[in-house]
Amino acid sequence: MGNKMRVLRKNNRMPSEPAPDQPCRRSYVGRNRFYYAMKANIFCCMIAITFLPAHAEQSAPPEQESEIIELFNGKDLTGWTAFLGKAEANADGHMTVSDNYRVKDGILHIAGMPLGYLRTEKKYTNFELWVDWRWPRPNVSHEDAMKGIPPNNSGILLRVGSPDRLWPMAYEAELSEYRAASYRDLSDVGDIAILGYDKASFKSEPSLINSLGPPDGTIGFSFKDFHRVRYVSAENPIGEWNTYHIIFDQDRLRMEVNGVLVNEGSGAEIVPGYIALQSERAPIEFRNIRLKPLDH
Repeated sequence: MGNKMRVLRKNNRMPSEPAPDQPCRRSYVGRNRFYYAMKANIFCCMIAITFLPAHAEQSAPPEQESEIIELFNGKDLTGWTAFLGKAEANADGHMTVSDNYRVKDGILHIAGMPLGYLRTEKKYTNFELWVDWRWPRPNVSHEDAMKGIPPNNSGILLRVGSPDRLWPMAYEAELSEYRAASYRDLSDVGDIAILGYDKASFKSEPSLINSLGPPDGTIGFSFKDFHRVRYVSAENPIGEWNTYHIIFDQDRLRMEVNGVLVNEGSGAEIVPGYIALQSERAPIEFRNIRLKPLDH
């Protein structure tokens, strides 16, 4: 043993050291390269893991919003039911097609007589609604109105209740030209009419109430408690298309005409109901009737 150790020391190497003919330096360099390569790979993986959540969050698809429903397909009355109050209706007061409601060139034409409405087959509670309308004839003069000739008149009925009847339970977004033709009825486009529901609970935004109307901003058949008279007029000239944008969300009703806020109120009853287009003594045309449900 002693002799062996002396020989090793004489050769200036310890037992654990490699023999002179082994590739010592080359092996050491190779190990260093492997070590630094592994270290670099680990560092890159740590960076990737660090930024992965942020990248994944940015790439995540947005929450899907409710799709816009085309209530009127521009071809026929699919999805709609007609109700008339005259002999043209069938035995139970319903029908699907009549001369009073017809579709031509993508436009829904309502003749205005007999009285009634065209309603959706489905009920809706909270929604955004867009409706284009125009008057195909000039409004009657004040003199003609005094003779009993009906001015342009219609309405969009919201949350229509059952059963179907000539004047159903509904909140009405008014479409009327009475204000321009007659002092007998101040209702006009943008008014909110309350049919059958609790009139006292619904309150319009005071700044939008016509100061020339009754103190509480309501008139109607009794000239006391029917309509909410709005102050702003935003209609286009007769013969041009207009757009109603209506938001009915919970108890709150908001109405815009051609992008202008004309009425807003709260206190409506939160119930599902149909959407209906009135036939009320005068011809009117509709198109682009679209609805977006508001989910809660």
